[in-house]
This record gives sequence, C-alpha cells and structure tokens, in this order.
Amino acid sequence: MDSINYHQIFILLLQAAIEPVIGHLKTDHRLGRNFYKGIVGDNINIMLAAAGFNFKRMMNKWKLSYCQFFQELFSLLEFATYKIFCLKRAF
Repeated sequence: MDSINYHQIFILLLQAAIEPVIGHLKTDHRLGRNFYKGIVGDNINIMLAAAGFNFKRMMNKWKLSYCQFFQELFSLLEFATYKIFCLKRAF
C-alpha cells in the first residue's frame, strides 16, 4: 500500500474546500447551464459567475460598516436640522 505524502494531502484538502463553492455557484449563480458558445463562452460564464460570487461576498462584508456609516450620517443630519429649526424659532 502506498503512503500519502504531504502534497497529496494538500490537494485533497484543497479539493474538499473548493467543491462546496462550485456547488454553490451552480445553484445560486447560474453556472449550471452555459448560454455562451464555445470554449471562450465557457470561460466567460465561469468568470462572470465567480465575479458575482465575489461581489456578493464583498457586499456582505461591507454591509455592517455601511449601516453604521449611514446611521451616523442620518444622526448628524437630524442634529443639524434640529439646530436650524431651533435657531429659526429663536428669531
């Protein structure tokens, strides 16, 4: 029986990490069916699906920081309008 070396273990772990991503791309990012023609079309389809997957991941990571930014922005706007309203009432 042959022993498995470090490189083969690394390849197996890498495949185990990639296969769920490919399944997710097939179901959620329309990679299951190719609408483009030829080998170039296959490459275009894969690149567009991967770009959509990465864009979705980026937006999920940025979602919290954007929410905090807009909360601070709206609170500053609310404070500014309150001050303007109070100054107009004073005169």
